[in-house]
Amino acid sequence: MFVALVVGTGVCHADLPSPLHSRAVVNLLISKQGFPTAKQMLRTGKANATVRILTALVNEKSHNPVVRLNALRALEYFPTQDTEKFLGSVLYGRYRPLMYKVTAMRAMARAFGIKAYLELLPFLRDAEAQLREGAALALGEIDDSRVMGNLRNHLLHEQELSVRVAIDKSMKLIRERERRRVRERARKKEVKASK
Repeated sequence: MFVALVVGTGVCHADLPSPLHSRAVVNLLISKQGFPTAKQMLRTGKANATVRILTALVNEKSHNPVVRLNALRALEYFPTQDTEKFLGSVLYGRYRPLMYKVTAMRAMARAFGIKAYLELLPFLRDAEAQLREGAALALGEIDDSRVMGNLRNHLLHEQELSVRVAIDKSMKLIRERERRRVRERARKKEVKASK
């Protein structure tokens, strides 16, 4: 599994992830207890080695597609330059399946927040409805006021129902985040006033 990774990137032997580390990552990705948390993924070993394992899993076509998609999704826990580069290669990869691109969008939004905003925005205008839907959902993960205006504008012109639903879902998520922030500020104000 790691032969192509080592040959292609020139990684020295000492930087190779151990088989035990690889097994721990795969076991988390296939666990019947649900998708692993960031804490669980970070406990498996060094972050840079975990990123190498996850990217190798995504690229290994012989693996189960669910494992590959979960590995792609787990990259959201590792906001590194290597992760950003890899997610971009999946997103813009010519022969990547749409589901991989959509998963990469979400991971990119969660890992890099506002930094991913300009990368994801053009996908709201893509000819493929599944990519527009994925972009809308991914943009909802970004905590920035500019997102709401763009989603609202696209909602007015979008014809595809699944994309409209995704935009609406993201807008609700953004509004709920803002409501929580307002409630938290009010609570802090009350605590400060009572002192």
